[in-house]
Amino acid sequence: MSKSPLATANGLSVYLKDMKIQYLFITILLITSCSKADLPTKESKNIIGEWEWIESRGGLSGDAVLTPETQSETRQLIFKDNGKYRDCIDDKVEDRGKYTIVEKSDSWGTYYLLNLDGKDYSGNSELRFRTADTIVLFPTNCADCFVASYVRTE
Repeated sequence: MSKSPLATANGLSVYLKDMKIQYLFITILLITSCSKADLPTKESKNIIGEWEWIESRGGLSGDAVLTPETQSETRQLIFKDNGKYRDCIDDKVEDRGKYTIVEKSDSWGTYYLLNLDGKDYSGNSELRFRTADTIVLFPTNCADCFVASYVRTE
């Protein structure tokens, strides 16, 4: 049994209308998912600037202490307001990339989840402010890593 020309035309019309709706939906999805995030965000504005490493504590024993003096090197973290960061040793860039930061809270208080996505390193750290000008980075999912402290220089 063949379909009437009117049924075929109505079917095509419905099909084209569905395609237009799908095309519109996909276009809107692409436009909104590719939009640039405005920085600094509420969460990131507190860490924008230059930070100097003052010490790291931890390791397998948990009581090792590393400092610029014991390691004969300085380390700097630089966070820009465009969502990019630089990780430096003795003021020379060792890694660079993008960062994101999200405010979280637990029974200890408010902290930030810092994600660094660089060329050589990608990972998350729990970031807490000891003071307005001192931060502590706790690597996540790492039992024997070092907890690093930095002081703001700019």
